[in-house]
Amino acid sequence: MTFDVAASITALGGLIVSVGTLVLQIIQAKRSITNGRKIDENTALTRDTAAKVEVVHAATTAIVEQTGTHTILPDDGHRSP
Repeated sequence: MTFDVAASITALGGLIVSVGTLVLQIIQAKRSITNGRKIDENTALTRDTAAKVEVVHAATTAIVEQTGTHTILPDDGHRSP
């Protein structure tokens, strides 16, 4: 029975690299899932905020149409104080 130390070390190194690569892929997959969930949550929050902005915009427009007193910008193009 011949024992080749160099071949054994090479085989062990290859096994370690393979296992390490697998572990890194699993970690990356978990991060991707977590990041996907965060993106979905942020997208939902953005949509909710946009809907609220639309409600405020509609209310402001209604005030302007009813009263004619709400000015966003004065005629000179500068914001009012």
